[in-house]
Amino acid sequence: MKRSAVALAILFVVAVFSGCSLLIRGMISNAPLPAATETQPATTPSAVDTALASDTGTLELSAPEGTEPKATTVIPTTNIYASAGLALTFTVPAGWVGKFSVEDGGDYLSVYFNPATPYAPNVRDGELFTIEQEDSEDMSYGGDWEFKLGGVTYAWGSINGIDGVDYNDFEPEYNTYMAMVNNVPAVFDTVRSLSGQAPLNVKKLWIKAVPTKPEYTTSMGLGIKFTLPKSWLDKCRIEEDANSVSFFFKPKKPNPAYGDGLLLMITKKTGVEGEEDGWNGVQEFNVGGIAYFSGAPAEASYKGPEQKTFDGMQGGIQAVVNSVKAVN
Repeated sequence: MKRSAVALAILFVVAVFSGCSLLIRGMISNAPLPAATETQPATTPSAVDTALASDTGTLELSAPEGTEPKATTVIPTTNIYASAGLALTFTVPAGWVGKFSVEDGGDYLSVYFNPATPYAPNVRDGELFTIEQEDSEDMSYGGDWEFKLGGVTYAWGSINGIDGVDYNDFEPEYNTYMAMVNNVPAVFDTVRSLSGQAPLNVKKLWIKAVPTKPEYTTSMGLGIKFTLPKSWLDKCRIEEDANSVSFFFKPKKPNPAYGDGLLLMITKKTGVEGEEDGWNGVQEFNVGGIAYFSGAPAEASYKGPEQKTFDGMQGGIQAVVNSVKAVN
């Protein structure tokens, strides 16, 4: 009887110890991992830390492992925003306070214009920028910049590099929105880890240029050069990334309501089925051992007061394609 009692007591102790061990292991596995590349000596709280601590309602805790984080939307009450899920913070101009909202999904966040008078109920117009982790399930942006913090790769995409202006000029607060759009690159410069470290390996993913001479050599890795018609100079804007170059009409008086004025795109072929769908006048060619295709939008992408100029520039598209050569 004594031996049975002792054995039961031992089993009880072992069970309790095992349960505590599993609980502790579970707590550790769900705790945020320290950033191995971002160790810093302990410092006294900075003004930024104090501001972050007082900005209640803007921090979103990570969801338990195995559950999908639920996006939350807040209107920050300070010009500093910290995302616990992304483990980073950024600072916006003081004039933005009350005029922007943040949708934070844990592995991404999107910043929107918050107009005093929304265009329509429950419709969020005026996207300013989005930050996403490289492995985010919602990853959709080619982005303007790529960078690393704490060993994690992020992409930053703004309306400058996505689909153009997202708040129409007929809406009452258009000028306020556009002023905020112009601030976005400066906001990117304020991105830091929660411990205050600046991004590493910052890479610009695209460039914009207005050529002043006919000869143009790509510099983002596309590997081609070409010659523009002289009639295009001062009327053409080029946007280039590592895989494509796009040619846009640059009107004297830009207005997003008239369309972006896309004339031509030249891109590397990826072999993905249907990648050329939706383009007119598609031509495939090989330059320096690399396959490319070119095409124009299926529908006119500019309809406005300078329509004749835009239409006239379309006559030079073939000359640009014919001039493509490999960068030596």
